[in-house]
Amino acid sequence: MRKSDILVLLFTLIVAFSCENEPIGEAIINNDSFDVDSELYLLMERVSEDEAGEEPLECIDFSYPFALFIFDETGQYVAPTSIESDEEFSALLGSLVADYSVSINYPITGTTTTGDLVEINTNDELKELIDECVRVEIERNCNNTINECIWQVAQTDNFPNEYEGQYLFVNENDILQLHSKNNIYFGAWIGFYIGYDLHLNITFVAEDESEIDTYWNEDWKVITFTDNIIDIESGEKRIRIEKKCNDLCDGLIYEECEIEDTPGFFNFELNNYSVCTSIPATHDFGSPLVLSYFENEIDAQAHQNEISGTDYLNIENPQTIFMRIELQETEELMEIAQFEIGVIQCN
Repeated sequence: MRKSDILVLLFTLIVAFSCENEPIGEAIINNDSFDVDSELYLLMERVSEDEAGEEPLECIDFSYPFALFIFDETGQYVAPTSIESDEEFSALLGSLVADYSVSINYPITGTTTTGDLVEINTNDELKELIDECVRVEIERNCNNTINECIWQVAQTDNFPNEYEGQYLFVNENDILQLHSKNNIYFGAWIGFYIGYDLHLNITFVAEDESEIDTYWNEDWKVITFTDNIIDIESGEKRIRIEKKCNDLCDGLIYEECEIEDTPGFFNFELNNYSVCTSIPATHDFGSPLVLSYFENEIDAQAHQNEISGTDYLNIENPQTIFMRIELQETEELMEIAQFEIGVIQCN
């Protein structure tokens, strides 16, 4: 939906009923208005000028022309204004005096994204429509947000859990991955509304009655939802995840800053690099995987002399690490992968 159409919808979110409507010629002055200097108007102006960087609502496209009524600083009617296009509506927002207010002349019409024609005759009808638009948009954002970058379970003082520091992201097949220690679990992330409450249904495929299953597989209520932070809770459980957009997977080597007193060496947490691992083509994107690490391919094939995935001091710089990828349940070998680690000087 175009930006100015958003503004038409938003106009009636916080309308205040006053005196009864009065006739003007063949039209009716709608006195349900709000101030130009209100918080909502400033929000509309920001959206109109594209300063917020947010995507517009797309659930309905309004038909032009329609009329707006302008009121002065005392609430007295000044004049009607016919809006013929998006450009005219945007220009109007920047031209009104700070103490003025505005209302809409009903009915207005539009077309939804499904192709349905709608007619709106009252502020209540418009508010109901915009509320639904907002819910649809938030659901869409919720379902898409975790596709952006990698997310990490944050540490919380009042709600500690064993998954702090572990990673979540959606892969290229739109499947949710949880990287927990040296395991990878696969599942789904679906946002939806129950009444006016946003919920998040998370489901991972895990072994019967596993800790992953009993802890994560819930209908979570969303407490906080922003571009960078999501708080969810279920019963006494509460989780915060934070966006971690970094260059960990951008290069060909996993690099860390050298130990101050030991140049060229670092204690690597190899499990962190698992988020950069390509899942074997023969995997069903459902069965959990387990990862193990080795200094050479012979040990990886034989599954012997395994090195730590959480605290490994490199022996060369750079160094090749070999990773054994198995099915968690059957221990069937899926693939031997490899990646480079390196230590660099940091200021």
